[in-house]
Amino acid sequence: MHIGAIKDDKESIKLMQARPREGMNFWDNAWDYHDGRSETLDGQSPQGRRDKVFLMTKNCERDTRARSRISRLATPHEDDHLDLWQFP
Repeated sequence: MHIGAIKDDKESIKLMQARPREGMNFWDNAWDYHDGRSETLDGQSPQGRRDKVFLMTKNCERDTRARSRISRLATPHEDDHLDLWQFP
């Protein structure tokens, strides 16, 4: 969640890319963390490590069409998917 508070995108992505090397492979997010910025950064981060990351997000509204921003987590990987998508 707090990764979206870091103002420098490159620094955020560098920090997140270190997570799998440090054994952190569960990436929890939600569309309302920093107005979607955290999801956007998480989607850019796996780069070659997507198979080592369990990527999830939460939809905090029942109206999935209006509130879901799943495309922000579009990882640059041929097997692009979410491992878990939670709804209230």
